[in-house]
Amino acid sequence: MGDSNFQDWTPVIVNKRSSNRKKPKEGPVSANSDGQVIVEKKFGVGTNKKTTGRNLAKLEEETEEFHLPKVPLSLAKQIQQARNAKKMTQADLAKAINEKASVINQYERGEAIPETAVLAKLEKALGVKLRGKK
Repeated sequence: MGDSNFQDWTPVIVNKRSSNRKKPKEGPVSANSDGQVIVEKKFGVGTNKKTTGRNLAKLEEETEEFHLPKVPLSLAKQIQQARNAKKMTQADLAKAINEKASVINQYERGEAIPETAVLAKLEKALGVKLRGKK
């Protein structure tokens, strides 16, 4: 046990930098292995220019319009009538379903994008069926 023949006592240096030379930097100015400076001109690098070419032409030719579904006016009227029947203001209804009053306003104007979670909360608070078949 006391035999130290099996232990390696050579020092280990952890943070020693490698003896290799730095590799030439890639970019507009770099150096080759002989130490000569090479300058390359790269076009459009570091600028905020608009893209041109085929992709821009394809984008301009695109005619498809994307529309998100809005609350139908019949549903908006149904929400408003149910709220008035319960004698609630938009703020009261918003507080009851834990939403902002502006959300109720958008639903009643027919401008909101319908969310099933909000409609479910409205059904529960107003006691009416708003989704699916009646």
